[in-house]
Amino acid sequence: MREYEIADLYRDRFQASEVRRARERRVVEEGCNALERSEFAWTYVTVTVDYPVEQRINRQFVTEADEWRLRNALRSITSDSFVGEYSRAIPGPSRVIFIERPYAAGEDPDDPRHTHCELYTSGDAFVAAELRHSKDGELNEFFFTDGTMCALAMGLNWCSHQSGGWGSATIHAGITYKSTPGAPLARSLQIVDTEWSGRSRLQDTRAVSDSPHFQTVVELSEMATIDERMRLGSLVLGGIMQWFGIAESNYIGEDGQVNLAAFSPYDVERWREQFGPR
Repeated sequence: MREYEIADLYRDRFQASEVRRARERRVVEEGCNALERSEFAWTYVTVTVDYPVEQRINRQFVTEADEWRLRNALRSITSDSFVGEYSRAIPGPSRVIFIERPYAAGEDPDDPRHTHCELYTSGDAFVAAELRHSKDGELNEFFFTDGTMCALAMGLNWCSHQSGGWGSATIHAGITYKSTPGAPLARSLQIVDTEWSGRSRLQDTRAVSDSPHFQTVVELSEMATIDERMRLGSLVLGGIMQWFGIAESNYIGEDGQVNLAAFSPYDVERWREQFGPR
């Protein structure tokens, strides 16, 4: 190849990389911005594909995305339905947004509650789960693990559904509390020392005041088994827990195996099996 042809290839590759990174930032920031009305912190996962699908938003796409969501709804240990029958589909620019319906009279229907999901026509996804007790500055690793794993599974499933399950995808994960990645949280968070709720920080951990975030790249073809997805989940969970001074997840090991004692008496096998490809 001639020198100018090589230069053109590098320029095109750089421009494509910049476009992809801009799309990643947009998916993360627009999702986090939608959660700013909440009084709680949220754990979120985004999955953005390297080769986005060209498709436009119309009534048919909204209906198909809603039907896909109902067929592939997950069961969270802590809140049972995860982006399930209580959510409603709202068309948005390049995506369908799923917001849970109000449970009580007087609640604003636009306020995020419990789960939040944005499925893009491109195959990208933003999925988030509310973290209980976080408005008191407490972060429970049990709730965090459950919500993050459900969000990761739903994001991967949508990405594979739209893209055909080939190519690579970038995973962004983090905790937002009226904030975007790297920006200050609305209030600092600390890991509490009891399974459900507590008042003191877990020993040898630190409080976090900036939004924790983690990023990695996966080959979608390698995410075809539960074991691979559980190992990815362990990597993502550990990447966020390290912000708090915890080296790795206390609930899912590096090999993807679940710490059964930590989850007892819950039906861990049923919870784990749903994270396989759909």
